[in-house]
This record gives sequence, C-alpha cells and structure tokens, in this order.
Amino acid sequence: MSDSSQGEGWWLASDGKWYPPTSSPASPPPPSMGQVYNPATAAPTANEAVWSLVLGILSLVMCGFLAGIPAVILGNNAKRKIATSGGTMGGGGLATAGIVMGWISIGFTVAAIGIFVILIAVGSSSSSGALGL
Repeated sequence: MSDSSQGEGWWLASDGKWYPPTSSPASPPPPSMGQVYNPATAAPTANEAVWSLVLGILSLVMCGFLAGIPAVILGNNAKRKIATSGGTMGGGGLATAGIVMGWISIGFTVAAIGIFVILIAVGSSSSSGALGL
C-alpha cells in the first residue's frame, strides 16, 4: 500500500496505509472455543509481610514494643523471602511499612521508659530534699 490515496473507495487505516474498498488490515483471529482468556495475575503476597503490617499497626495503636519487635522480625523475614523468590512473591511494601512502624513503636517505648525513669529520679531527689534527709 502507498502513502497517497489510490482512488475512489480507498481508505486510510490507523496504521497509516491506504487500503482498497474490499480489504482491511490484518487483525488477530478471534479466540477459538478451546482457548480461555487468562488475565495476568499479581504475585501472591508473603504472609509474613501482612502480619508485619498488622503487628506494626497494633504496636503504634496499643501494644508498643510487644507487637513492634515481632513486626520488625517478621518484616525482615518477609523481605528476605520476597528477595529470594525471584519475583514470584510480592508484599515488599507491606513488609517495609511493618518494619518502620515496629521501629517507631520501639523508639516511643524506649523514650517513654527513659522519661519515666528520669521523672522518678527527679521526684525522689526533690522529695528527699524536702524532708531534710
């Protein structure tokens, strides 16, 4: 086919070529009755990644480091498993989120314990000074 119109009834197709009135561009044949449409599926998510995320959320909401430590451990295990799967497993973002939330809750817990110890030390020294001991 050429770049210019060939005459009456010729038409310009989306591929940029002119076709006579009786022809059409080649199109793939319709699927036969035996073929089944199989859409692409996403890689399954690692269970450890999901549990890391759940425990990370729980650690920030109510459980502190009791859920934060397992969130970090499971998240690291999940990331290792995902990396060695060769792309057949997903959930790396979930694992990372669980690890980050776990470390944040561990940090908050350590800071809270440190502040509590300081307040007790300051409170006991000021109360002993007031009693004249």
